[in-house]
Amino acid sequence: MAMLVDVPSRWIAGLSWVKAELEIEEPDRDDILRRLIASATDSIERYVNRQLIKGTAFIHDGSSLPKLDGNGTRDLFLQNSPLVTLTSVALEDEEAIDITDEDVIRVAKWESFSRLRLMRRLWSRGTQNLALTYTGGFQTHPMDTPGEEATLPDVIVAVFLELIGRKWQEWPKKGPHIETVSIGDSSTTISTSNFTAEQKRLLSPFKWIPGML
Repeated sequence: MAMLVDVPSRWIAGLSWVKAELEIEEPDRDDILRRLIASATDSIERYVNRQLIKGTAFIHDGSSLPKLDGNGTRDLFLQNSPLVTLTSVALEDEEAIDITDEDVIRVAKWESFSRLRLMRRLWSRGTQNLALTYTGGFQTHPMDTPGEEATLPDVIVAVFLELIGRKWQEWPKKGPHIETVSIGDSSTTISTSNFTAEQKRLLSPFKWIPGML
């Protein structure tokens, strides 16, 4: 998963909101804070093994992304939940599934993940035998679009702010005189090694485990 420095719409929260929450007033340190925001977002997504903020479609057709594996059950859990838009579903060597018919397929929520449930059959067990296109993920916090609610769970936002706040407090000890931020500057990089045991516990319900049922 690539760093999100150049994709503010995929940050867990925007610069102005983070500055307000952490009561940061130094305008000449915005570049440093942007890097911390991007790094914290990236590290949290890496830890939970999923894209948290909704973006472009996930096209599991074998060309853009690998097709998915049928699991032999009625329920298929989506990695990049919650589901926003389901575009198409097709099993190998079979006709596309009618995603508009609730007697055929339904969308349900299970804890922190969305699931697709086949109503009268199973997802045929196999390796990369399922083509699926969907968009998924939470609305960034706070909402950027009028009329859209921020759906990102508060616990994720809390961990995000804690990570940035701790790094920001450390910054004066590591180089407040630095005017530019280099790509590899460890002072503005957050990794999973920076997570406390409590933060990992709080994030654990959102962690995607491949093959989960």
